[in-house]
Amino acid sequence: MLLVLFVVISYFLFTSPVRAAPVADLFFSEYIEGSSYNKAVEIYNPTSGGVSLGGFSIELYSNGGTSPTNISLSSVTLAQGDTFVVCHTSFSVSSLCDLQTGNLNFNGDDTLVLKNAVGDVIDVFGQVGYDPGVSWGTGITTTQDRTLVRKCEIGGGDVEGSDAFDPALEWDGYAIDTFNYLGAHTLCLEVTPACGDGITNGSEVCDGDFQACLTTDDYEGTSNCNQTCDGWEECHSSDFCGDGMLNGLEQCDQREQNGIACLPLYGQSCGYCNAVCQNVTVTGPYCGDTLINGGEQCDDGNISDGDGCNSVCFIEEQTPGLISGFKFYDMNANGIWDGWFRGEYKIDGVKIFVDENDNQKLDTGERRQITGKQGLFNLGAYRFTNLIPGDYSICEVLPRGWRSSLPEGTTCQKVKILSGEKKTGVNFGNYTFPINYFSYSACFLFPAR
Repeated sequence: MLLVLFVVISYFLFTSPVRAAPVADLFFSEYIEGSSYNKAVEIYNPTSGGVSLGGFSIELYSNGGTSPTNISLSSVTLAQGDTFVVCHTSFSVSSLCDLQTGNLNFNGDDTLVLKNAVGDVIDVFGQVGYDPGVSWGTGITTTQDRTLVRKCEIGGGDVEGSDAFDPALEWDGYAIDTFNYLGAHTLCLEVTPACGDGITNGSEVCDGDFQACLTTDDYEGTSNCNQTCDGWEECHSSDFCGDGMLNGLEQCDQREQNGIACLPLYGQSCGYCNAVCQNVTVTGPYCGDTLINGGEQCDDGNISDGDGCNSVCFIEEQTPGLISGFKFYDMNANGIWDGWFRGEYKIDGVKIFVDENDNQKLDTGERRQITGKQGLFNLGAYRFTNLIPGDYSICEVLPRGWRSSLPEGTTCQKVKILSGEKKTGVNFGNYTFPINYFSYSACFLFPAR
């Protein structure tokens, strides 16, 4: 006992200059500022014998004031190592209280002073004459909505009431309305730091505490210190999609209505909240969606007039159209017919066809023409008539040894014609070296120069 007492006295004489005879008097060992009237303070006796509380008092300084409310303690003897708990009259667990009084009605910005029987200040919680606003401290060790327990290595009270107050230096913080530690206190002035002792030291990241965090869904929650004190456990939250509150990354939350899709009317849209609390817009049927609905007579996937189905999806009168062009020798392979005088002549005898199944091959039954069959003044020409409005693929059968320059790299061209439209100039250009077949009568009739 003498050795322990010597260690305790030495610790506070040489390491804490604002303390006076640290184990010679009682001190506050726990502070509760909870919900409603859950207000309480615990007083601990670290001395070597029992102490009569007759004449002891607690002074409450509200909102930075200098005139206190006085609370006298009961005339009982507090045994060595025992605690005395003073609570508000309406404290929710009265069985934990040794004294209840309506005067113990403090908030996080009020100061408490413990005095002994002769009126000496033996401990101060807060700072007399100073109002911090809402509370002292931050995070888990704030003085509002928290339970604070005196660190076990603190063996005496703070007798200087005017100095700055930081609860994190001497107090461990716990969640609001934590009563587990009320009624008992332990000193550990000479202990070997270890994971699980409730003190973060050495290489520890944490020890027995928790921190605020965000889940992967961005919900606010808490994370507890892990069993090896070198990190935090997975973040847990009471918020979830379906609780009717907008939390985290949620865009909406309609409780049991989440995930029930809406049904939009024709030409309209509607929105609903999906199963993961995100807004979803549903577009209803409309003209141009390729489906015949809502009173439509047709729907060709667009709202253009002149293609057989007009802009409001009613059938329009169709007049056949045509597609025409010619085949030419593209001597310089530039994809342009530069004219006879440049040596670029039109080529007869090449098959041009309508690729109805879009496979770039001439199949049985597909419409075809041989260039140059339109007469002397239509050398290399072709023409398809009586075409109903729509999209067409016009292709050539490329002669062996030739390459296509128009269209470049392929033998087919996509052509769209409207009702009655005459689409001309759908030409095909080829080049090769040397030219060794075909009947080039045009070359002799109109020699290049």
